[in-house]
Amino acid sequence: VMISLGGGGRYFTLNDPASIPTFVSSVTQIVIQFDFDGIDLDFETPSLNIDAEDTDFKHPTKPSIVNVISGLRQLRDHFGPAFMISLVHEGMIFIRLGRTQA
Repeated sequence: VMISLGGGGRYFTLNDPASIPTFVSSVTQIVIQFDFDGIDLDFETPSLNIDAEDTDFKHPTKPSIVNVISGLRQLRDHFGPAFMISLVHEGMIFIRLGRTQA
């Protein structure tokens, strides 16, 4: 059983690296309290907005994306490899055309 964060028009961003510990701590407490097996992140705009020059998805540079990756790595390190992490991204039409063009 996994807890889902975001979706339904709700979003979150980690624009500041200082917000990572709060994110990790909050998720850790919820996962432990309710014995979840992992988390599912449902990214809604503007959670994963990228800059035009940020074209290498394997090496993102936008702070909000780098910070989410850092937080997820910390959660995986804390709970171990059995901890499940799934991501649902914005619809493909928005990714291909850009949110403002759809």
